[in-house]
Amino acid sequence: MVDIDGALLSPEAVAADPCPHGSTRELCALLCADDEGEPVVVVDPTRPVGFALALDCQLAGDSPELLSDAQLLDVVEGAERIERWASALRTRMLAAFADRHPPGSTAAPPGADPRAVTPVGRWLPDQVALTLRVSLEEARCLLAG
Repeated sequence: MVDIDGALLSPEAVAADPCPHGSTRELCALLCADDEGEPVVVVDPTRPVGFALALDCQLAGDSPELLSDAQLLDVVEGAERIERWASALRTRMLAAFADRHPPGSTAAPPGADPRAVTPVGRWLPDQVALTLRVSLEEARCLLAG
């Protein structure tokens, strides 16, 4: 449950009086309407990537018919920045995972019996492929890059 200036966001409150964005009417009034109750669908694509930018993009994206062409492109730019940030995070985590298991070393695969020590080259690409739902070849490329 979230409390923003006295407006509570809970599943029960949303079910009782939902706004078009899936929050309560009170929270919607705080986040996505101006003083006259008109929708405010502004996305600042230069805002730091995080929850606020994602929420702005989500709220604006829920009502594209209210957006000007420039605002539509601001949402696109904000979403692109979020996507690039997520991609960079994935790349850093894959590099950290590969660094923990250098070629030629042995270890048990994640979630396996710790006594099931095998060469990491036998299971590391498979683990990445399964996790990301990509081909084994693509997993090998991600680990090499």
